[in-house]
Amino acid sequence: MRDQRRVRTERGALSVRDGRLRVRTTPRSVLGGIRLQKWRRASAIRRALFLLSLLSTGWGFYGLASTAMRGGPDEWLPYALLWGGFAFVVLGFLGDARRRNVTIPLRTISRVERSADGSTLRVVHAEDGDAETTDIEFVSDSGVEKAAERLRWKGVRVSETSSDRRPAAEGYRERLREGTAPEE
Repeated sequence: MRDQRRVRTERGALSVRDGRLRVRTTPRSVLGGIRLQKWRRASAIRRALFLLSLLSTGWGFYGLASTAMRGGPDEWLPYALLWGGFAFVVLGFLGDARRRNVTIPLRTISRVERSADGSTLRVVHAEDGDAETTDIEFVSDSGVEKAAERLRWKGVRVSETSSDRRPAAEGYRERLREGTAPEE
């Protein structure tokens, strides 16, 4: 059964409980997010190349297995070393993705902004006096809404940001002198 308190992000899951905002990155969600993101943005040629690469990977495994069955180590060792190196790189990548977990105490969050495109929450927090910014990207707009709702329910203010954060040039200096110009 899926945890109803979690919200799916682009590379993991967000949860708000025990006074903390947690973004947990899982290898499955990293690979799934990358695959989904690249598949959506890819042209037909890139999609065909991706499918061709999957086919050639399967063919490589078949070559390794058939060579190991009929010959000695001089025939299958290069295949095994190649695939072992590939596995080492992939496991290193997934291990690094696993270490990207984020835990932010809710009391340290000064503001949360929703991006103009609606797919990202920017969390500004300061634990030791140094303000840090953490961007959390979501798979869908409904995910952003669910996360914002959970944060609001815990007492964190979530604001919308405009697409253009630059102040209007007309009268800006006057508003700046008067103290009514927006902060950048």
